[in-house]
Amino acid sequence: MTPLKKLASLPDAETVLKPGITLAPLQAEATRLTDTEAAQQLNQARRRLFQSSHHRSKCAA
Repeated sequence: MTPLKKLASLPDAETVLKPGITLAPLQAEATRLTDTEAAQQLNQARRRLFQSSHHRSKCAA
């Protein structure tokens, strides 16, 4: 069970979310990408982040 599914299964789930946030958009976002697509996007973002920080450390040296 994913954290979102567990949250959605709670009787008072909506009350623990930040004001203005509901389960519907969270669930829509969760189904927008497959697990593989989400992992690929995460890995691309990590790669860009680490390349950026590696480049900065070379320039600072």
